[in-house]
Amino acid sequence: MSARVLIVEDDRDIADLVAHYLGKAGFTTELLSSGREALKSITEHPPDLLILDLMLPQMDGLEICRLVRGQEKTAAIPIIMLTARGEESDRIVGLEIGADDYMAKPFSPNELVARARALLRRTH
Repeated sequence: MSARVLIVEDDRDIADLVAHYLGKAGFTTELLSSGREALKSITEHPPDLLILDLMLPQMDGLEICRLVRGQEKTAAIPIIMLTARGEESDRIVGLEIGADDYMAKPFSPNELVARARALLRRTH
């Protein structure tokens, strides 16, 4: 069975691009565009990997990351933050909040797939 990746990204073009590359690599993907939707989905059906944008409607990615890490059922889900906020301070905050990896946009879809595979190898 392939790993299930939840992509939380409000830019549909980016979400579709990420889903396309992950799908070609054998992952099963689900796309959501809002923070509240994502948190509900993660709680009800935890994914194997979460790819999370920071700037989302309703609830930002940092808050989602905090809440995911704070619940026993979801605390171990690997998280890759994929965001336009690429300053060093933003990366540090994301990693300290609980992200396992952090990629700034623009990004290489092939590198994202490689990072997803590496993270899942380490966590499963």
